[in-house]
Amino acid sequence: MDCRWDGAMLVTLLLLTGECPAADPVPGHRDLHCIIGRRLDFGSVYDLGIRRDLHSVTLKVTRNATLRVFQYVFSGPRMIPTAPYVDRVKFDPDTGSLQLLNFTSSDTGLYLLSLITDSGTELSAYTHVHIYKEPSQPEIWECRSGNNVSLHCAAENGTDLQYCWDKDGVGVEGSSWAALSWDRQNLTLLTGVPVTCGVYTCLVQNQLGLKSATYSLQASDGFPFCRGEPSRRKLYGILPVIVILLLVGIAVLLWSRTNEPGARCWPERWTSVRSRSTIVGEALVVSNGTQRPRRRSDSSTDAPEDLTNETGH
Repeated sequence: MDCRWDGAMLVTLLLLTGECPAADPVPGHRDLHCIIGRRLDFGSVYDLGIRRDLHSVTLKVTRNATLRVFQYVFSGPRMIPTAPYVDRVKFDPDTGSLQLLNFTSSDTGLYLLSLITDSGTELSAYTHVHIYKEPSQPEIWECRSGNNVSLHCAAENGTDLQYCWDKDGVGVEGSSWAALSWDRQNLTLLTGVPVTCGVYTCLVQNQLGLKSATYSLQASDGFPFCRGEPSRRKLYGILPVIVILLLVGIAVLLWSRTNEPGARCWPERWTSVRSRSTIVGEALVVSNGTQRPRRRSDSSTDAPEDLTNETGH
């Protein structure tokens, strides 16, 4: 990603096209940050419609002293860069595009662009160029007020920092129990509600890196309404496992009952035994499900009982 002038030339363009009063030739101060090793892009420094009226374009930088970066004279035409900017300044007179290649820490400072017309009018714009820095380690400050807790997160150093909050790994934006400031540095929590208990993380990032800081809101941190929340969450986590194991146990028990040896033939076996005729001799007689030996009768043969006496015939 290249660094751009961010509209610092806009007022100059308007002045040259007659859309701004000539009594206010210098626009407001602009800040521009550029990553070391990248390209500092000033964009188009003038409108193509007024190119024919220009005599020269000059870029200067002020640090401890003022140094001319380059000058371009249209009547020549000739490009006059100054060391250490030789081969680093790229200027296109047809489009007005101006770039400084391979940005270094020594390229920071206040840059002044000067446009001189053929009539001798000078118009200028300036910007302050800084180094684009990665974020430093952020810190979280706590402020308790009644039932509310406000957290403020800030990194001391860094350019174009973006802030983000999450709780236990999930973003808090849009939650009914949390409110974020417009820059997302401040997070206000509605305490007294168990859902707010957890570990909060503030994330700070830009193009060069990501840093984070954490804040714990638990019973051990002075929030008694959070007591019991961890054990309850653990119970909710293992409850489905308990239900599954219980269902599996019931299924195994039913399967074992239906596949037990003899379980399905038990009624047929005992019905068959009970329907057998009494065996004569030293045999086993089944009576009401019990077995006992029977002695042989004195007669050599046993005759079947005479049922006529019982029937009266």
